[in-house]
Amino acid sequence: MNSVKMRVLFFSLLIILLFSFVQASAADDSIVLNEKALKENLASRVSLGIASRDKNAAPFPADNVKILKQVPFQTGEFKLVAVKVRFEPDRPGQQAGVSYLVVNPDGDKLLEVQDVVTGKNLVFEALAEIRRDDDLPADLGAPIIEGRGKGIIIMVSDPFCSHCRQAYSFLAANKDKFKEVRLVHLPVSGVVSDAACSMIEYAESAGITPAEAAEFAYGQLRKPVAPRGVNPDSQNLAGEIIAQFRMRFPALDKSLPKDLNEAWEKVKSAVAVKLARDRNLAEDKVINFTPALFVDGVRMDGFNPVEFEQALELANRKK
Repeated sequence: MNSVKMRVLFFSLLIILLFSFVQASAADDSIVLNEKALKENLASRVSLGIASRDKNAAPFPADNVKILKQVPFQTGEFKLVAVKVRFEPDRPGQQAGVSYLVVNPDGDKLLEVQDVVTGKNLVFEALAEIRRDDDLPADLGAPIIEGRGKGIIIMVSDPFCSHCRQAYSFLAANKDKFKEVRLVHLPVSGVVSDAACSMIEYAESAGITPAEAAEFAYGQLRKPVAPRGVNPDSQNLAGEIIAQFRMRFPALDKSLPKDLNEAWEKVKSAVAVKLARDRNLAEDKVINFTPALFVDGVRMDGFNPVEFEQALELANRKK
């Protein structure tokens, strides 16, 4: 039997065992995680990845694996622990990282318990507890989509990230599932992303709402491509972004210089404090890629439509 069939069979057996209960049981304090073993095993896994790129690299130290939060629970016959883990960098150029895992109490198995047909995570509520962040500022982000449901969504994103655009389109088409979407900028594609995020913020000074500016940026704004031999972070590319915004929103002409490079300098200066706050938040929360979505505080890294629907359902159920 090949590995794909084995994996399907394994998950099918899990689903049969879990079928009598859709959600995981409440937290179970009788389940004790072997933290030392988990940290050592995760460090070994990171070390294997490092060694695949550099055979002479030193192993990743287990002391740099920090268990930030854990929720032990039982689901059917399975005793499991949902854990939030932070990996602290131990060498130059390495970034900190955060992972959300479901493991066995011995700390030597990672488990992914999904419904084979729907792809739903059958232990989502336990994971939601460790993904929950109760320290998000109340005034975080600008409102860009008004919904008709319950729950506040914080979207940390880049207008030129394809998955961010996919998430925005999903939200715009499902307004009955949340109360509001608020936007936090994390430009990851160089100067063109810096300029797009900056213009979304600057547009409000010309009477353009963040919702209008975001709808344009995440729907129609084109990403300029640097000609061969031209620095992709050239100011001229930022000027192209500004030109597109001015064409869509003529009111911007009243406050911006005609020269696009001068206009870019003015925009950067006007929104520097706001964008720095957004970047600091991303750094503090160890958000290294986009999108990151917080659904009533429950963090979702990347855009997985099935799990995102589960987060929305959980938010509406708890309101």
